[in-house]
Amino acid sequence: MVESFVGDLSNWYIRMSRRRFWKNDIDEDKESAYNTLYEVLVTLSRLLAPVLAFMAEEMYQNLVRSVFPDAPESVHLSIGRQQIHRLSISD
Repeated sequence: MVESFVGDLSNWYIRMSRRRFWKNDIDEDKESAYNTLYEVLVTLSRLLAPVLAFMAEEMYQNLVRSVFPDAPESVHLSIGRQQIHRLSISD
């Protein structure tokens, strides 16, 4: 299941958005592409938490806690909270 999802994500979304990721300019389109990928990965960590706890926690710590220190300490504590984080891409 997870392998299939990751395959679909990399073969569909990332491939389709490749030009958006590789732009030299930092514009709204590029930020939107990165934020979409970020939200998908954070949501995946929350969905995996009950089944693959250690992997989900590692993803959450790297994706969320490293960027937003005030976020809940664990992926398990973040489940049920509606949080949308926006990453800021800087040079």
